[in-house]
Amino acid sequence: MPYLEDGETWSTDFQCHEEGMAENKPGHRKLTSYTLPKWTLHPLTHPFSGQVVGPKDYMYSAGDGFCNPMRWSIAHVGTKFGDVSILARATEEELSRQDCYGATPAVYCVQHGTAWCLQWLYEHGANTTLPDAEGKTPEDHIWLSKNDLHVSQQEWMFAALRGS
Repeated sequence: MPYLEDGETWSTDFQCHEEGMAENKPGHRKLTSYTLPKWTLHPLTHPFSGQVVGPKDYMYSAGDGFCNPMRWSIAHVGTKFGDVSILARATEEELSRQDCYGATPAVYCVQHGTAWCLQWLYEHGANTTLPDAEGKTPEDHIWLSKNDLHVSQQEWMFAALRGS
């Protein structure tokens, strides 16, 4: 909707109105005059409101190409960054692989608060009950206070573990 003519560049003109849009309709209040809460993302301002994660943020996360001292798989990286498209590239073995501490990608989901990835793992047959080296399952990690999960996030995690 607010792309420029090249189809890739996002327009920074928040005063514009396109046919079919409710925002900035002639005779109505302008979008820029509203004060939206910080937790909302409006479609016109979305690229500037979210967190930008580029390829360099992923680079070498699973080792330098020659060695992988943490025993991470591509699934560990995908769950850490909350990127389901990376998870889709992982093999069945990688979806349940344990790192050097015994943590599976499901544990990484809980540690990084990515409930949507945890549900994706459950739906694609990953082992979401495998304990880590300390004997704690992903469900145990949800209860731990060091993860700083809010009650609503804990509920999302439990729902994702059940696949609902």
